[in-house]
Amino acid sequence: MSGFMFDNLHSYDNFDIIVNSVNRSFLPSQRKREFMIPGKHGTYDFGNNTFDNIIIPVIIQYVGITLNDLRLRTRDIAAWLSQTSYKKLVFDDEPDKYYLAKIYSDVGLENFFRIGKSSIQFECQPFALSVITSAEDICIDDGVPLDSDVLLDAGDDYTYTLDAGVSSDIITIAYNGNAELGLGAENGAQFNIVVTGTFTVFAISMNGKTLTYTENCVAQTITIDNVNATMKNGATNKLFNVTGDVGEFLKLIPGNNTIVITKTGGDTDFTFDFRSQFI
Repeated sequence: MSGFMFDNLHSYDNFDIIVNSVNRSFLPSQRKREFMIPGKHGTYDFGNNTFDNIIIPVIIQYVGITLNDLRLRTRDIAAWLSQTSYKKLVFDDEPDKYYLAKIYSDVGLENFFRIGKSSIQFECQPFALSVITSAEDICIDDGVPLDSDVLLDAGDDYTYTLDAGVSSDIITIAYNGNAELGLGAENGAQFNIVVTGTFTVFAISMNGKTLTYTENCVAQTITIDNVNATMKNGATNKLFNVTGDVGEFLKLIPGNNTIVITKTGGDTDFTFDFRSQFI
């Protein structure tokens, strides 16, 4: 059984832990949005369901040199696992993805002489996330397998430039995740569009939604956060300069996404920086 990395420390490399079993959820449960209608069979379904967190049980085993050493190592492991905020959880058999996880329930210890055995319940955000974003370059020593789901393109392949004499373009972005990415995505998800240059107005249209930015900018950078519904110049909120689908923002859907980018002004770069999301 392979091991796991939690909070940047590895179960075997750092703690000599042997992982006996991992039970990963095949599909997270959905929250019901329906009610019973008196006098009718079944229920009325409002749709647009969201997913609950998932529980990933892991059984671990470790050996101490002496019984006292076992107790000391148990405390070291407990300190490692007792994080009060969500941390990255990566399993060795799927190194191209991570979960955001923490442990809420108590962890017991079964011991037989110098052998300790514990059952851990990782509570995770419902989706796995790619370890690489679209704007990152993959290096040969990243440890990402060639048959993984990460994007193998160079990071600059997701930057598109409209020169001073060009006002619009139609581009296609391949999104390899199998869960939609946008407003309402889990905590820790990422879909930013970074617009840099000199312009009086720019617009981005995709999957039936459009955002238009209407402030004159000279050599400025505007960051559109489609997960958290913000539009900023540095740390300054610029949402009041935006028209269009500001109640929904933009989203990526699995497969190819056709996008129209337009602007008036000088050279302008559009960088699509996202972290693929997997159910």
